[in-house]
Amino acid sequence: MLELDSRAEIRAGVALVELVVRNPTATARRFRVGDRLDGPLWPPRSRGVPEAGWDDGGFEGVVAPEDRRVLGYASPVPDDATATEPPAELVWTERAGESEAKSDALTAEATPEAVVRSLGDHRPPADAVPTPTPRTGQEQTENFRRSP
Repeated sequence: MLELDSRAEIRAGVALVELVVRNPTATARRFRVGDRLDGPLWPPRSRGVPEAGWDDGGFEGVVAPEDRRVLGYASPVPDDATATEPPAELVWTERAGESEAKSDALTAEATPEAVVRSLGDHRPPADAVPTPTPRTGQEQTENFRRSP
């Protein structure tokens, strides 16, 4: 059976939730963690798209045998609120298939979101962008005089 440790810390009206799913068994386990907070779930994102396995209600994934999986998300809460304890729960768990034991199947799904996540960073590397050289006062004055 899987074990879930969860805790939430409230900062500036946002609950930051930390989760650790432990699998003490000798077989890989598929699981679903559900959010118990009142506000909407803000999952971790990559290039504006929620990471694989996340949806509006929680996370679904696989944890390897005798291993753990660390997760986290956020949720808005009123400033005077206290965090719901526990902030998350194991909704269900089952034995994972052979292919899932080697690699979480959710990370290899062929969806538009998965394709966007697999793309590289759209920005050029910093060393490829020329650094502007500062002009002296004399150069600026000469360029101003030449302009029509």
